[in-house]
Amino acid sequence: ATTVVRTHIEESMIGGKMLELRHTLRTPDGKIVSTTTTPVKTHYSRTTSVEVKLPTLNRPELWSDVNPTLYTLRTEILEAGKVIDTQQDRIGYRFFHFDADKGFFLNGKPTKLYGANIHIFFPGLGNALPERFHRQEMKLMKKMGCNYMRTSHYPRPKATLDACDELGILVMEEQPYWHGSIRASGGEDAIDNSVRLIRDMVRQHGSHPSIIAWNTINEVMIAPSYKPGVGHLKHGDPRRAAWRINPKEYPYLRRHLQKMVDTFKEVDPDRPVSMVVGGQWKKNDVAGLTSLADMVAYNGGAMYLSEEPLIGPKTGKSYSFKPDYYRELYPDRVCIMSEGILNDVVFTRGEWAREEVAWPVNAKYWNLINQRPWFCGGSMWCFTGYGQNGMLDLHGAVDRYRLPKDLFHFYEAMWSDHPVLHILGHWN
Repeated sequence: ATTVVRTHIEESMIGGKMLELRHTLRTPDGKIVSTTTTPVKTHYSRTTSVEVKLPTLNRPELWSDVNPTLYTLRTEILEAGKVIDTQQDRIGYRFFHFDADKGFFLNGKPTKLYGANIHIFFPGLGNALPERFHRQEMKLMKKMGCNYMRTSHYPRPKATLDACDELGILVMEEQPYWHGSIRASGGEDAIDNSVRLIRDMVRQHGSHPSIIAWNTINEVMIAPSYKPGVGHLKHGDPRRAAWRINPKEYPYLRRHLQKMVDTFKEVDPDRPVSMVVGGQWKKNDVAGLTSLADMVAYNGGAMYLSEEPLIGPKTGKSYSFKPDYYRELYPDRVCIMSEGILNDVVFTRGEWAREEVAWPVNAKYWNLINQRPWFCGGSMWCFTGYGQNGMLDLHGAVDRYRLPKDLFHFYEAMWSDHPVLHILGHWN
């Protein structure tokens, strides 16, 4: 394994001095693997950046969803032999790739991604939550059997990603660009803001072994009607149709998305970059967006069984499951679900009649995914209930208080490797 450490020493009172940079790598049980010392000269009024390649690590213990092995890297700044600053990070060694024909591979092993989307929201606290909350939430996801999470629709706190590193939960992290926020009306300022957001996110989170992909945008083609100077136009407003996403904006959307992808590739060339399409999936192809990213992930309306069979243009075959149809259209495209399955089955905890509808729906779609080796898996919508715009959405395998619904245990029985016995009914 190769380890490259990029250290940034901010300008301070030590500007203009000769210092030493010392990197110590330790195994999970604390044994020193290597110690590397590098001389550094700092500069006044600017950050000093140093890139150091550590000695090659032979036969490292690999990080995986089943065995999340973490090494410890300690970075020290020394002045005249005395340590004046330290930074400690946990890192993992793994290799992975997405294959259009065979699915996702982690450390050479085919691995189906079983996961969920998740919002940061808790009643009475909003999204300003303590670190222990994020760790407990990830433990709950792991108990349900998740080995994957998509951070819809914004980056996560370090505590969440630390917990994913520890528990073995793979992550697709998303910059904060939901559908309504990428419009031509944003102009160059919006593109520049994307670049800044991406650089900040990758610099802060790029060392987490749990992150296997970055996502650019979510469902851009279902953006609500928006008129500059007025804002989002409500249902019933006669101006709505004229201010939806329109073909005149397509060149801007392509340029904006291309800049996002290019920036991700510049700051992290080793991870794939995704974009998410929803029910208006065809428009993304017409606009030329889906060819720009490494992967296209499918949401709800782009994921489900079609009401009318779709006929493949090359073979004439009839397809009811939309991803089968996409596979004929785009045989080289990686297939992964970004949202799906629970969208249309919404219920409160203990609402048994609706839960009984949810179980066969969830089982049906995961069976379709499991039967297709080329389908990487993905993330159902949504792990928790959440609040938005003053409303309360009741999606979720757990409710907004993180109390498991019966569906949670249904997933636990499908996905986890431990025995599950659950008696129906939420009353103790």
